[in-house]
Amino acid sequence: MYCSNCGEKVQEGAAFCAHCGNSLKKESNVNSTNNAPVMVPSVPGHGTATASMVLGILAIIAGVITESVNKIV
Repeated sequence: MYCSNCGEKVQEGAAFCAHCGNSLKKESNVNSTNNAPVMVPSVPGHGTATASMVLGILAIIAGVITESVNKIV
């Protein structure tokens, strides 16, 4: 049997997925004959926001360092 939330294999009769904590009570009757893993779709663009934030922070740090070096010279 597989978790409908994360797709990890779970023990028969388990109440919760050990990997993600998803409740398996509803799933036990539905998927007991279907042992195919459930594919979880990825969220497009999720990494883009994180990358933009990191680059923004690095740009601010670079600006502060450049400004302090220019004041010393």
